[in-house]
Amino acid sequence: EIEKKKEQLQKKTEEEVMFNPQLPPGFTSKNGIIAPEESKNGRKALPTFKNRDAANFKKKQIQDKIQRESKPTYKDFSERSHVEIRHEQYAKMEDDNMEDSVKDTLFDFDPFEGTLPKQCSKTIKAHKGAINKALYSRLGQYVLTCGADRRVKLWNPLKGTLISEYFKHGSMVSDICFVKQNESESQFVSAGKDKLLLLWNVSKREPVTKFRIHNGPVNCVVSKHDILISGSYDRTVALMDLRQRTWKPIEVWKEFKDSVSSIDVVGTKVLVGSHDGATRCFDIRNGKIIVDQMHHEHPIASVAFPKDLEDPNFYVINQLNQPMRLMDLHDGQCLSQFDAFQPSQFKIPVTFGWSDQVLISASEHGKLYSFSIQSPDIVDSLSIGSKYTIVTSFALHPKLKQLVTTDNHGDFKVWNTVQ
Repeated sequence: EIEKKKEQLQKKTEEEVMFNPQLPPGFTSKNGIIAPEESKNGRKALPTFKNRDAANFKKKQIQDKIQRESKPTYKDFSERSHVEIRHEQYAKMEDDNMEDSVKDTLFDFDPFEGTLPKQCSKTIKAHKGAINKALYSRLGQYVLTCGADRRVKLWNPLKGTLISEYFKHGSMVSDICFVKQNESESQFVSAGKDKLLLLWNVSKREPVTKFRIHNGPVNCVVSKHDILISGSYDRTVALMDLRQRTWKPIEVWKEFKDSVSSIDVVGTKVLVGSHDGATRCFDIRNGKIIVDQMHHEHPIASVAFPKDLEDPNFYVINQLNQPMRLMDLHDGQCLSQFDAFQPSQFKIPVTFGWSDQVLISASEHGKLYSFSIQSPDIVDSLSIGSKYTIVTSFALHPKLKQLVTTDNHGDFKVWNTVQ
């Protein structure tokens, strides 16, 4: 019997060594979990780390724990996504080393495409306080504005007349977007600092649906195919299906370490800028997240995709105290850096112009600038007001060479091409 017990003990020891070949002394494995050995009185025996293997094992456990806690969690994409994190790589845009994917989208630049309308046809005192956003309708017949006076207003830009006014927010309205339903734009959504998202019918002055899904002020909102995407100060991005008429989101992204400042969507790609100094591109079709880490101490104010491409391969960002940059989506390289323009204190919008060869950006000194993506020099500029005027937003007409601008004084201006 003693010999049988010795054989069983030896066999058990060999099995433990077989399944745990690198298990250090003082530790045991139970159901695949490594833990300190228990003494006879039931207490966990703390191993002495005189043995080098045990000390290295404990050190590796601590390093793994630090690495797990430092990595961002991707809960919603955990089972179906590939997360790629890149750090910024500065590289000037040169024809010799430019990526073929980006070079295919670049053509001979027409200087006329970079010119801005210079004739101011209408100047309207639209809001009391700053205007946060101006937006054209799908056909360009109407313009929607929102401001710090908690109101949303619908305008006729040609006549300069007020059509309707919407007032239900308890705080300033930070962003607005039209909602496409059955190829019409009879509804829009407003986002406020009161944590609310309101769905409005243009013909009525009462909200159709109220969404309160964020725990902080809502900074930005966009829509795509009846899907509403909103970003908030609570470091989350929520996706809602407007056809369900429920307040519960279909998905919430919690990958951000600071407030979400800007969102743009083209096709199935959602580009998000945050105050943590990183841009994140969510590829919904492929279930992939690409994170481009910029400077941590400089918040990202605005991001934009080119509008004419269904599958964009580059984007533009405005970052506080940093030059505006054109970034490659595939490898994270900086294709072009515009040193002539650099916002310092305020959220300055940037977008692609009537052509994807042109970038248009507002400024903190009363001007609007246009750039060619092939050159860092300023192509054209438009003076909106004095040097103390902050251009808070602008919108391009979808079909004509016309734009509207808003500022921090509540002025709404319509600009046309000089005949």
